[in-house]
Amino acid sequence: TGHFPITGALEAYLFLSTLLIALALALDWLKRWTILVVATLPLAVITTLLALALKLAPEGGSSPALGAASLWTALHVFTAVGSYGAFALAFISSVLYLVAQRQLKEHTTQSVLGLIPQLETVSRILRRSIAAGIALLAGGLIVGYLQARQVLGKGPEWRNDPKIYLTTITLLAYIAILVLSGRPSFKGRRTALASVLGFLLVMTTFWASVFWSDFHRFR
Repeated sequence: TGHFPITGALEAYLFLSTLLIALALALDWLKRWTILVVATLPLAVITTLLALALKLAPEGGSSPALGAASLWTALHVFTAVGSYGAFALAFISSVLYLVAQRQLKEHTTQSVLGLIPQLETVSRILRRSIAAGIALLAGGLIVGYLQARQVLGKGPEWRNDPKIYLTTITLLAYIAILVLSGRPSFKGRRTALASVLGFLLVMTTFWASVFWSDFHRFR
């Protein structure tokens, strides 16, 4: 069609869901962490249902302008969505960490403890996922900024896009989480809780592509 394939909410959400499952399967294949696959499935299903709901919803507002496809467009989209996948994996790791820590604190013998890796291992997965997400999101921001300057010019119109603001806030929030996670007073449970809250920012940023953004909007 002359445009980048991910131009609709359905394609974007399905790509994110598939990427998330692929990451979990890769870790299970490398490290035998089956619990990550099990924990990933609910989030992947919810993401797919959101895609279908948006596809069936009546369209409103003006249609977004679709830019011509290019290598830079592909790089921008894949790094941005890839960062969402990494942050989603960090979210899942955070939930597993909180569940395992609570069960250890209560001295429970539920079988889930046998599936979850050691807390230190889960914490390491969490931090590495956040670091990967930061690198991918920063790369996507830089590529998108340079491409926008070339295609849309240096005017303030595109710079005031809500998705750009939300993406920048999300990037800064995760950088803060990663830096603080190295401090004894913040590492562990507080890092996991902050990662859960950070994922709300990620989803808000992703939803901006559907509802709020003018030239990022999926329909």
